[in-house]
Amino acid sequence: MKSKLGLFGAISTFGLVFFASAAPIPLYSVYRQTLLLNNADLSFSSVCYFVGTVFALLFLARLSNQFGRKPVVIVALILSILGVIEFITLNSVTDFYFARFVQGLSCGLASSAAAAYVVDLASPKLGTIAVSTTPMIGLSLGSLGSGFIVETTGSLTAIYWVAFGFAVIAAMLVLLGKETIGWQKSAVKNAVISLVPNIGLPERLRHFLPAAAAVFIGTWAIGGFFQTFSAPIARDQLHSTSVLVGSTVFAAFQIPAFFGSVLSGKISQSSGQKIGMTGFFLSTIGLVLALAQSSVFAVLGIIVLASLTFGLAYAASIKSLLSSATLEERAGILSLIYIIGYAGAAVPNLIVGKLASGLNLVEITTGYAVLVGITWLIVILKSRHQ
Repeated sequence: MKSKLGLFGAISTFGLVFFASAAPIPLYSVYRQTLLLNNADLSFSSVCYFVGTVFALLFLARLSNQFGRKPVVIVALILSILGVIEFITLNSVTDFYFARFVQGLSCGLASSAAAAYVVDLASPKLGTIAVSTTPMIGLSLGSLGSGFIVETTGSLTAIYWVAFGFAVIAAMLVLLGKETIGWQKSAVKNAVISLVPNIGLPERLRHFLPAAAAVFIGTWAIGGFFQTFSAPIARDQLHSTSVLVGSTVFAAFQIPAFFGSVLSGKISQSSGQKIGMTGFFLSTIGLVLALAQSSVFAVLGIIVLASLTFGLAYAASIKSLLSSATLEERAGILSLIYIIGYAGAAVPNLIVGKLASGLNLVEITTGYAVLVGITWLIVILKSRHQ
């Protein structure tokens, strides 16, 4: 019973922190008006979020090996609560940046501790699916929930109170669950050592890394694009002022990925990477063309296809690195996966932040398509050597 409660709590936490981090995304157009933000500011807010996640993954990823999974997962939930409180009281661009940074910390910490807790308690198949899809589901529900609540109630803060309540419930489940790695002797002393970044991959798995890293960079770059520009796409390209449309654009890139990840279990990991990234690259080209035509149905259809192929390639890549990993190796490998992914999302956003004032959304999307094309080529060349 405790194992089931722990697993449910771990998955709930993993999804909740991403739910909370997605809640502001459909509201970017509103914040752009109330806080006088531009596209460069929105890009920088995403960079703050990604910096928070990478910091947590670099320096905090191994703390759960010393203090246990449960205490570190609870800290991730506390950080998520702090982030939503910041948005509830939001009144300046500095608050906006800080809130996104704190949400990044919570997601980064959960991406190592909560994800490792899931893998500890779940079967190998369920663990792979849960780790690869729970963040997407959380992001989707947070985005859609935010858009729906704003459209129906007019409140910009209600979604954050919902996230607050969910965080409390997830914390209770975790506290009642089974601990898989208890408090270690000399945990405090060893925790200092744990703060030293250690993101190495076991040598026996290193030949899988080039293709997997290319998948993570390409797919997460587009994920970062939608995190920043879903609301502007709805307003500027699709000519809609509805918050719900912006949330739908973002969710369309998240929800279908679940089905793609399930499909990855039916084929080899190499085939999943190659087929997935080929479809993903073609989807990004289609997205450029659809945005140029300002076609709502074409844009949403292309995004759904991109999400399916994203899930296929991403889950296959995670499977290649985790399927034979030991209990002690999992947190470090998961951290490496997310560091590569978040870096792949952050760097393009940082570049866009510098150039956004001189580029329109179609031109920005074209740049992302070129990046995905490069990662697709790497996958095709490197996956043959697995």
